[in-house]
Amino acid sequence: MSYDELIVRHCSATLAGIKPSNLVTLTCGSFEEADAKICVFNQLLNCEGVYFKRINFLRNSRVLVFVYNKSNLKDHIFQNEEYRFLDEMGYPVSFGLDAIIDELQHRFLEIGSVPHEIGVFLGYPISDVKGFIENNGCNFKCACRWKIYGDEQYSLGLCQKYCECEKKCLAKFKNGTSLRQLCRQA
Repeated sequence: MSYDELIVRHCSATLAGIKPSNLVTLTCGSFEEADAKICVFNQLLNCEGVYFKRINFLRNSRVLVFVYNKSNLKDHIFQNEEYRFLDEMGYPVSFGLDAIIDELQHRFLEIGSVPHEIGVFLGYPISDVKGFIENNGCNFKCACRWKIYGDEQYSLGLCQKYCECEKKCLAKFKNGTSLRQLCRQA
């Protein structure tokens, strides 16, 4: 599978502007090659508002990449409840989006795994993120791509919206639509 197809499969809802961000793992020959590929993606898609940031090094020349629609992520994080939540979690919210993302990267590196508050960045409902943390991942009502603790209908509908977007984008990509064009067709 090409890198472009990998991005479409895992990040199309972000490319299309309906989800603030995604995580994707890139496997390259070296970490330097991965960083070079991230640079290429940024050169291609920053003009469309989509950014790529290496968030963690994994084993076997794999890197975890945070892919985000900058304006959507900013709008999402700076909503009242998400903003207060990240502030309470110790994120430097008063310093802006870049500082918040740098702190997220720091936490990935520091704990060596995924910080539970990642759901806020990924566009999951805040009630589901808080419920996951408060219940240590147990006692959820149901699950889709995340565990649902709040309004089931809303969360399942949101998950379905993300899945439908991915199917449509993948079909368009397989018919010749480029990553940049996918961003423009949102």
